[in-house]
Amino acid sequence: MDLRRTGLFSNRLIYFQAVAEKGSIRRAALELNVAPSSISRSLSELEADLGALLFERVGRRLRLSSAGEMLLHHARLSQNQLASGIAFIEDLQGLKRGEVKIAVIESVMRNLMLQELDRFWEHQPGIKVECFVTGSQDAFDGVAEGRFDLAIAFDTPVPVKARKIASAYLNLGVVLPPGHPLATQKKLRLRDLRDENLLLANPSLTLGQLLNQAIAQLGFDLKIRAISNSIDTLLHLAEMGHGITLQTRLGAESEIAAGRLAFIPLSEPGLKPRELVMICRSERQLPHGPVALATQLASRFETLDEGKA
Repeated sequence: MDLRRTGLFSNRLIYFQAVAEKGSIRRAALELNVAPSSISRSLSELEADLGALLFERVGRRLRLSSAGEMLLHHARLSQNQLASGIAFIEDLQGLKRGEVKIAVIESVMRNLMLQELDRFWEHQPGIKVECFVTGSQDAFDGVAEGRFDLAIAFDTPVPVKARKIASAYLNLGVVLPPGHPLATQKKLRLRDLRDENLLLANPSLTLGQLLNQAIAQLGFDLKIRAISNSIDTLLHLAEMGHGITLQTRLGAESEIAAGRLAFIPLSEPGLKPRELVMICRSERQLPHGPVALATQLASRFETLDEGKA
């Protein structure tokens, strides 16, 4: 339920949070569809009432002051508690509406999440789902901070204020066009890719960090044609014949099933299967919506698991 519409959460705090997240009054105004002057006036009044500056200007961006960081933390806690309270009330009334905020990495969003949402709304048509595609660490931090109910990411430590609710181990492999000479192999090593054009994940992704460490230990250079923080871009480039990429099957399921790409397991000493993990916040009971989606996704995780090394 929209707390702004119910009036249970003040516009001042909503405007403040938007500016804190967007880094500018103009971007916050576009997000909320209100006049920038309204947000500016609201922030000035809030700062005057609190007797403290909430933002510092750094170049063209607004950065939270110490007082602003403290207010943002408690505002998020209050907003999440109110949202949970409303969700529980709806559960008691049998309305089964509510909402779920889930953060996932791009490879999860490309196929798995879309398929699971299609199934979810068959049984839970009244539940609103907000999906955020973000990096692994931001997804997990967002759960710990109360910004998301659930998060799914690879190889990321579970924060103190969160708990693991499902996991699956997926093997790394080489993804390449089915007509490529290496596509006939049952397994490959990194040394087999010495003469190939590689399409690699950026180190901003956990996959990129993992591969960089493995490649650095080879003792010889590989030919890197492209680096990207977009799994979608890497898969499209591979499909177009511009090189081969390294990742799990996750995210490339459609292309592999359609025969547009092939997956060859990577058998490299020291490269263990990747752990895909779903977490939720540990210190509160989840309402019906997040529980229903988490339960469904946990069942899907069981079908993904390729076994721990």
